[in-house]
Amino acid sequence: MKFCPSGSWEDPTAPVKVPRMARMGLLAAAFSDGKVRVFSLPHAEDLPQAQLADAEGSQPAEQKIYKVKPVVTLEVGAVNSQASSTNGACFCLAWSPLQSHSHLAVGFYDGSVGLWDLTTKSSLLRVKKPDGNVILYPYNTFSAHDNLVKSLAWCPMNKNFLVTASHDRWIKFWDVRRAEEPSSAIRRHQNTEVAWLLHSCGVVVAQENCYAAYGVNGIHYLDYGFLGYKPYLFNPRVGTIWSVSGSDWLNAVFSGESTGEVIGAILPNFWKNPHNIKHPYYSRFPVYATQLKDAPCNEEGHREEASLPSSTLNEQNVTVVATDGNLSKYTVVFHDTDLTCFDDTNNREPFQNMNFTSSNHATLEGKLPITGIHKVRINPNLDAHVWILSAGFSGIIRAHNVFAMNTVLTDPPNEACQSNASESTKQI
Repeated sequence: MKFCPSGSWEDPTAPVKVPRMARMGLLAAAFSDGKVRVFSLPHAEDLPQAQLADAEGSQPAEQKIYKVKPVVTLEVGAVNSQASSTNGACFCLAWSPLQSHSHLAVGFYDGSVGLWDLTTKSSLLRVKKPDGNVILYPYNTFSAHDNLVKSLAWCPMNKNFLVTASHDRWIKFWDVRRAEEPSSAIRRHQNTEVAWLLHSCGVVVAQENCYAAYGVNGIHYLDYGFLGYKPYLFNPRVGTIWSVSGSDWLNAVFSGESTGEVIGAILPNFWKNPHNIKHPYYSRFPVYATQLKDAPCNEEGHREEASLPSSTLNEQNVTVVATDGNLSKYTVVFHDTDLTCFDDTNNREPFQNMNFTSSNHATLEGKLPITGIHKVRINPNLDAHVWILSAGFSGIIRAHNVFAMNTVLTDPPNEACQSNASESTKQI
C-alpha cells in the first residue's frame, strides 16, 4: 500500500457535495487477485462515529471499522475482453514522484509490469461500471523478469525511467518509452527492496544473504550506467536486509535487518565516482538494536524480571508459537543509541555491537526471527523528515527521531520537530 505523494489532501473545512467527504489522501493498494484499488480516504474527524463522540462529549465505547469503496480499480486487460487477469498477484506498486503523480507502475507475480495513467480520458482505457466503479486498463505492459517482481521505483527526476528488482536476481533499468528491452541490467543477490534517491543517478538495493560472496553482502549502490556498472558496497552486513528507505533531505539510507538492527548510513556524493572513496562503512551508525531474552517463569507462575543493561530504553513481552507448536514467552529488549552526538563512536557500545554483527551474525536453525526488522520507512516531508518508523516480526512499531542529523539547510519551517526532539522514541 502506498499513499499518493502529494496533491491529494483536501481541507476538512472546505465545502463538498454530499455524500462526498473531504479527502485526507489517495491510497493505492495491491491485491492478490491481480488488481490495484485506489481509495479516497476521508479525515478521521469527519466519520460519523467521531462526530457522534464530539456531540456527546465523550469517547465511543468501541471503535468502528469502516469499509471504503475504491474510486478507481486498475486491471490488466482490455475493454472487450471478458477474461480475468492472468498476471497473478500484485507484489509492488509505485506512484510517479513527479508533480501530478498521475502514473502508477505495478509489478506482478508472472514478472510483468503494468503502467497506468490515472488521468486518461480514453474510452479504451477508462470504463465506468453500472455500480459507479471506474475500471482503468494499462496503457503499457511488458515482460520484465522471469520471476515475480519484488520491488520497483520511479526515477525522481524523470517519469520515463523505472527500475525493477525480481526474485530471478536481476535488477533492470527501463526507459518505459522503449520497454522492449532494459536500458541496463545487472544480476546480483536475492533482492528484497530498491530505493531511488533524488540526488543519485542510480538505486540503493537491499539484499538477502543468499547467493552472496563472502564480504560483499549488504546494501549496494547500482549506477544507471553513467559511472559504470560495478556495484558500490557502502554498508557491509552479514544478515538479510529486509527493507531500505532513503531520505533526500538527509542524504541518508536506513535499513531494517534480520539481526534486529536499524542501521543508518550517510551517502557519499554519487555524482562523482564513489569507488574513489575509501572506508565508506565509517559513515554508518546504529539507530537501535533488538535483543531477545527468554522469559522463564518462577514457581508461582510469574515471569522473572530480566536484568537489563542501563542502555536499554524499554522492553516488551511477546508470546509466539514456537517451532514445536507450543506457546513460548520471550522478552524483546530494545537498545536505543544516543544520537545527540557522534563523538568517540569507536568506543561506544552500540557502535561496537554494529561492527560485531557485520561479520559474526548467524541464523540458528529452528529459531524464530522474532527480533527481525522487516520494514523501515523515513518520513519524506520536510517538516517531519527526521522521523523513522520501523516494524518487525514481534508486531511492535517504533518511531525514532534522529533530530541530531538535522542541518541549517533542512531546518523545518515550523517548530514541530524541535518540540518533539525530547521524545526521541515512541512505541506502539
